[in-house]
Amino acid sequence: MNINLINNYVGPTKGYHWVESWLFSTNCQNMSILYGMFSLFSGLVGLSLSVLMRIELSSPNPQMLMHNGQLWNVLMTAHALFMVFYLVMPMTMGALANYLVPLQMGSNDTAFPRMNNLAFVVLLPSMLFAVLSCLIDEGPGSGWTLKMWRSKMLTDAKKTSPLFRNLLNYSLILLQTVKKFNPMNYSYWSNLWNKSNTILNPYLMI
Repeated sequence: MNINLINNYVGPTKGYHWVESWLFSTNCQNMSILYGMFSLFSGLVGLSLSVLMRIELSSPNPQMLMHNGQLWNVLMTAHALFMVFYLVMPMTMGALANYLVPLQMGSNDTAFPRMNNLAFVVLLPSMLFAVLSCLIDEGPGSGWTLKMWRSKMLTDAKKTSPLFRNLLNYSLILLQTVKKFNPMNYSYWSNLWNKSNTILNPYLMI
């Protein structure tokens, strides 16, 4: 383990405004902190949506939704999107991987630091599009798998898609970009370390 990685940590990049120094940082430890803060914020949003749904289910009579089944479906979809795609994925592949894997491999940073930063920056408009899709028109009320939404989109391919479907589609495209960037970074990094004479197996760490 490379202890110099801990001793040489100097925080965000100097010479910039503190927002720029954190948002455009390529340091793996800074990125792990950013991913962790993003994941905690998403978890709080998902928890608040879960509390709203549990309050609605606390009584057989309607509490807040007033027999609006589509709004219930939108709440469930938004809760699932935040908890799965904006809490679990950034926390595991972003925060934990950026902080633990370099320490275990004895490296100073990831293989592609700019790609690592871009993967985080892309998460911000992805969440924005997902939130806007839930607030516009009737919203996507199909669950986190989006099976009904996708099937309906295919059957209505010749028609003009509603704005909330397009926004959610853009959000999913950006999420797929993030899902491609992080494994590419770690897999290339693992191949380099697997070819070297190291006593550790990187595939057991990721």
